[in-house]
Amino acid sequence: MKHEPEELATLLRRLNLTTIAQHYEQMGQEAACEGRSPVEYLRRLAEAEDAARYERSVQRRTRAARLPFIKTLEQFDWSWPKCINRAQIQDLFRLRFIEQHTNVVLIGGVGLGKTHLALALAYSACLHNVSTLITTNMVYKQWPRIFNNDATLTTAILDRLVHHCETVTIEGKSYRTKDEA
Repeated sequence: MKHEPEELATLLRRLNLTTIAQHYEQMGQEAACEGRSPVEYLRRLAEAEDAARYERSVQRRTRAARLPFIKTLEQFDWSWPKCINRAQIQDLFRLRFIEQHTNVVLIGGVGLGKTHLALALAYSACLHNVSTLITTNMVYKQWPRIFNNDATLTTAILDRLVHHCETVTIEGKSYRTKDEA
């Protein structure tokens, strides 16, 4: 029984192999012209499918994280904060906190780069999977003010948050005011 290419494409789509369905004919012709083995042709098709699925999963996680824009660690101005533990920040980008199911809290004044670092770290995490990340300009002892001075509620929240947490403190003047005289 001879199968038509349309039947193969339909089967591939039903199996959610959409990238293979889109490219198998073209890649098959290229493989034949270049004298590639059937196994090498199949490996390249599988690699293309895997790469497309990875890209779609990154896009899904990035949308789910609702990042207002993309920032990277490479864009961060390390010279601006008066005090920042650069090694600690760079270590966070190894994303072990995700594997360890721990949280990250960045504490520092307004305009010191917390949001930039949070967005960069969140985007980096979207490339893998996402944990919890918080930025705040209030140190933990000031958090009761956030929760209507309810010490019990604040203690309960902080207990759960910092139980498995890496806290980073950033000090200095606001980056947004650096050009003001």
